[in-house]
Amino acid sequence: MVRFHVLCEYELCDRVQHVGNPHGYNSHLNIEQLYKCLTSLSAMYTEASAAGAPTPNEAEMQGYFFLLQLDTHGKYRANMQQVMLLLAGMRPEVLAAPDMQFALKCLSAVRTGNWVAFFGLVRKARYLQACILHKYFGTMRKRALQVVNETGTRLGRYLLSDLAEQLLVGSSGEGGVTMEELLERAGLAGGVAPASGSQEAALRCREVAYVDADELPSVPHEPVVTAKAAGATRSEICAAGAPGSAEAAAAAAEAAAAAADAVRRRQAEHMKRQMELAAERERAAAAAAEEAEVKARAARERQQREQQRAREQELERVRAEAKRAAEAEAKRAEA
Repeated sequence: MVRFHVLCEYELCDRVQHVGNPHGYNSHLNIEQLYKCLTSLSAMYTEASAAGAPTPNEAEMQGYFFLLQLDTHGKYRANMQQVMLLLAGMRPEVLAAPDMQFALKCLSAVRTGNWVAFFGLVRKARYLQACILHKYFGTMRKRALQVVNETGTRLGRYLLSDLAEQLLVGSSGEGGVTMEELLERAGLAGGVAPASGSQEAALRCREVAYVDADELPSVPHEPVVTAKAAGATRSEICAAGAPGSAEAAAAAAEAAAAAADAVRRRQAEHMKRQMELAAERERAAAAAAEEAEVKARAARERQQREQQRAREQELERVRAEAKRAAEAEAKRAEA
């Protein structure tokens, strides 16, 4: 179900519901169902892990959830506090899995506005991962155009070919959005001129003001994303995950197994250390008890000696008083 909802989010992005198409695809409803599926899966994974059952697809599914946390989707707002809590409670072997590490790199790239890193990760993504990342293409391209235009010098030139390469924008014959459309929507088309010393088009920084458009042209069925499907059918994708990912899945399984082994070794070492510490505490407690017993015995013996001395002193006093009384009685008898 999760893979199906992820696939729909990309496959139906050109049929979105709007005024002219009231029966079109409802992205918000799809995201809502996707969140519910992922939430239920997370609870199931927690129970399965507690019972010792294997969860081979957990990293993949958790990775999809974190990819959805990169930005806001309608009423579903990215909640970094929730992200931090989920990361803190995640098992180390899942956190170390390639799918989760990929999602965290994407999260960092989007949160810092690093469009070069983001689109570099898109190139490495598997098909279903790219289907989710596709939702952020417009946002990241918008940030890129704004930063390039506002931070460059007035004499600076930014080759459109370089910008297109960074933003994964193809030519008009390749499908998807073009640089001309992006620049027109951002109000930067008037800043395009040939680069000095060549006829290649370049963006003159700060030549015109950037227009903060609500949303740059969406990218329905971008070639870079569609190509990752590698001709697999939708049923194959939903059944086995991203097509062409057998080697990646094997590598991920191997990495997860290695991470699990490392976790088990750390747990064994931790248990051994805890047992050693417990033994040390027991020995220390025994030594302390023995020392306390020695001190108590010495105190009892000291108390007994003091009591014996007190009794002897009392006996001497009584004898002395008896002697004095006898002497006094004898003197009275003589008188």
